[in-house]
Amino acid sequence: MRYEMIIFDLDGTLTNPELGFVNGINHALNTYGLPAQAAKNLAQYIGPPIDHTMLKLANGEQDLAEKLLIAYRSEYSKTGYQENLVYDGVAETLQKLYDLPQVRLGVCTSKKQDFAIKILKMHGLFDYFEFVSGAETGTSKSQQLAELLASGKAPKNSIMTGDRLYDLRAAQNNQLDCAGVLWGFGGRDELAKYDPQYIFDQPSQWLQLAGAI
Repeated sequence: MRYEMIIFDLDGTLTNPELGFVNGINHALNTYGLPAQAAKNLAQYIGPPIDHTMLKLANGEQDLAEKLLIAYRSEYSKTGYQENLVYDGVAETLQKLYDLPQVRLGVCTSKKQDFAIKILKMHGLFDYFEFVSGAETGTSKSQQLAELLASGKAPKNSIMTGDRLYDLRAAQNNQLDCAGVLWGFGGRDELAKYDPQYIFDQPSQWLQLAGAI
């Protein structure tokens, strides 16, 4: 099927944020006397809203979670966002999609908008997208997509693509098709539970969504 717009998740889909994310989380934990955690333990938290993650790491203590979030974002704004790496094949595929007249591109991420824009600009990807929707604390990806649809920025014949259940669930909550990707942090079992229209194992397969292959 050919879609009018492809809406991309950022973390785990376009870029790999693991190094900066883990370093930022451990900086926040250490700041408040909590033990650092191994990268393999923290990878599960890449994808969901960051305020939910901090609440879990704070064992449900809201005040501590808010302090951890401030410490994390302070560190991330200095060095963490610069440690994002673009996945192999992403830039080339985005260029091909951008050159096609029949499809438009956007980004919808749980990351703060200013961080997302910095990362995309740093890697020369920003100009491919009509919009970059970032989340404020307490905003779900489902709400973000609903706002994009209501405003007309995203047409009804859009598809959401991402690596985690949060991306697929948000699409389905808004009656959009979805495409899971396997190079991020969710894995096939997590994605298959949501019965996406597509599961891709390499970025070049996004061209299918524009009817280009």
